[in-house]
Amino acid sequence: MNVKSIIIVVIGLLVSVTAYSQQPKETTIDLLTHTVWEHGKPIYGDYCQISYTDSIVTLLYKNADDEMKTLTWRYYLTNKEEYTFDKSKIGKRVNGDYYMTIDKSGTFTSFKILELGKDKLAVVAIRVNGGERTPCIPWDYTPLKR
Repeated sequence: MNVKSIIIVVIGLLVSVTAYSQQPKETTIDLLTHTVWEHGKPIYGDYCQISYTDSIVTLLYKNADDEMKTLTWRYYLTNKEEYTFDKSKIGKRVNGDYYMTIDKSGTFTSFKILELGKDKLAVVAIRVNGGERTPCIPWDYTPLKR
């Protein structure tokens, strides 16, 4: 192998490593929502799974007909800047604004993500399509124990 071939191989490896490192890291959590607890153990709850990268969250859940459905949100700030889904910012406002989601149909919801504990998040919707404050029960996400 001559020097030119070695340089081409090294450059190819660097390009592939750089491309791989720029792919968003996905985190997946198994969750129980609307959980009823008894004696410190969950006795009832709707199963769902949440996967998130730095700007997209996907929720896998069962609907009323017991079919698995997928809901995907892309995260934005209310000033339309792209928001990075950074756990260190959960429960904090960024630039004084609430977080915002926009779904595939164009409906947007302004909301807060609150960290209730080490493994528990609550998502509270504030406004839907810019309307008045929408009262809403927080969605409590508790990872299932493995």
